[in-house]
Amino acid sequence: MQFFNSLVIELIGRHRNRIKICCVFCIGIFSGLTSSSASAEIAIIAQKENPFEYLTQKQARRIFVGRIKEYPDGERVQVVHQKDSQRIKTEFIWLLTGLRLSKYHSKWAALLFAGHVVAHNVVNDDEDVIEWVKKSRYAIGYVNLKSVTKDVKVLYIVKSGPISPDD
Repeated sequence: MQFFNSLVIELIGRHRNRIKICCVFCIGIFSGLTSSSASAEIAIIAQKENPFEYLTQKQARRIFVGRIKEYPDGERVQVVHQKDSQRIKTEFIWLLTGLRLSKYHSKWAALLFAGHVVAHNVVNDDEDVIEWVKKSRYAIGYVNLKSVTKDVKVLYIVKSGPISPDD
């Protein structure tokens, strides 16, 4: 038994960095799986009179990256975002576009500077998004699915995945 203990201690000493990497990797995977199961689904919402009845994933992505700017009737899409400090924004942008928040902002800033898009409306939280959307026929925003009220309609649901990076 003494020999076995000495061998284990020697192997751990030699491979300490590899063991640390494996432990960090396993912890990362485990925390990613547990946080995704705790994460909520995110609903893209609009006023009940909004021209869109529903959105496909492609349409939703194109709206939030500035490719779809107008409704079929010619009115401008009013995108409502939550503050950057809200975790839902980071998760939403990542899940819908595959971009980290900083990369999304830099792409949006370039489009804004070139005059291709207008600035987003930014509010504090789910409740404020719902209030904004209720007042504007052409507004589209996102909230936790559990926050949706009967005053708005859900156009698309973004489902959480195992990875939601911190910016």
